[in-house]
Amino acid sequence: MGGSRRGSSSLAAPGASLRSGAAGAAEVEVLEDAALENAKAEAKKDSDLIEQFVRERCPSDHTAANYRASLRRLGWFCKSVGLQSVRQLQRDQWAEYRAYLRDPPAEHIMAHRSVSYGAPGWAPFRGPLSERSAKQSEIIAKVFYGWMADPAVGAIAHSPVATIRTHAVRRSATEAGVHRFLPGPVWPYIDQALLQWPAETLYQQRSRARAQWVIALAVRTGLRASEISNARFGSLQPSSLHPGKYNLHVTRKGGVVSALPVLPEVVRAYRAYLDTYDLKGYDLAELPMVLPVRLGKRTDSVQPASRSYIWRIVKDVMQSAADLAMEAGDEIAQARLQQASTHWLRHTFATDLFDSGADVLSVRDLMDHASISTTSRYLHRPEERLRADLERLTRD
Repeated sequence: MGGSRRGSSSLAAPGASLRSGAAGAAEVEVLEDAALENAKAEAKKDSDLIEQFVRERCPSDHTAANYRASLRRLGWFCKSVGLQSVRQLQRDQWAEYRAYLRDPPAEHIMAHRSVSYGAPGWAPFRGPLSERSAKQSEIIAKVFYGWMADPAVGAIAHSPVATIRTHAVRRSATEAGVHRFLPGPVWPYIDQALLQWPAETLYQQRSRARAQWVIALAVRTGLRASEISNARFGSLQPSSLHPGKYNLHVTRKGGVVSALPVLPEVVRAYRAYLDTYDLKGYDLAELPMVLPVRLGKRTDSVQPASRSYIWRIVKDVMQSAADLAMEAGDEIAQARLQQASTHWLRHTFATDLFDSGADVLSVRDLMDHASISTTSRYLHRPEERLRADLERLTRD
């Protein structure tokens, strides 16, 4: 009897028992089809949200890949516990998610590492995550939920995990050394710091938007603090050679003006920043690219942020991120973030270019270096990469 009861209830839809015959069966089928379509729509929305989040929050392709991998695991976990969307996760399911990362079910582990995403046999795990990787995935998930709860996104009313602390594995700050660039593992703390920035008043909203814009501009263009300070609204112009693309006309060292190609995400970030202002009546071309939170009534009364003020904005963000790393017990990230400055973001831009395979001459020109030897200082190769390159010489 138990088996027949399960069989009937698994197909029943609300009110289906009041109907009989072909009409009832047809209506049940319609309801099931609708439920399937709704589930597909939810899944699509989840993937769209993840891609939007990655576009807005990831400073490099490497970081984007890590974020996607973590959030795809989150999606698979939510489905495994009967949720149709990552947005339905509840606070009391967080402990189960943490355990899932460390001990995923066998069917969520790929049998072959070479399977591409979306192909048959693909799964979100190659095996149980190490403790450090699991903690990193938890932090990324928390940042993702905080981002979805941001009124500007509005995907959820509030983050179900906002008040849950994530403790990272403690390691010595000098274990891997501290260099003047920001690797992928520290960016969730920066994202979280910006998401937690007060934004109740218009002044606070503009202050947060300005901090987000300065960080995005510095890490995606490699500009010096003085170049950011001197940039004007009119500095961003459409490319005459590439329709739909933009160049940033920057006065570089020695007073030379160069047209710096910029990524579409930089243009989107700038537009999002300007949305917090009402600029009617101003001569836009003459406004500074980084605006004060309180504008004067005339264009000529709007003064650009000084080089030292740009530096202070970045330091404030980095200190907030360092505080979050300290709360999580991540001493390496804390040490990096406490030392980070505008020049660290410039350094990170160059490092990301090299890691993505950019030619050294292109990096030199984008960074406005006079010498290739200066550019080469921005090359960082972990031991694993160096060892792999060296072992190509092995003859056995």
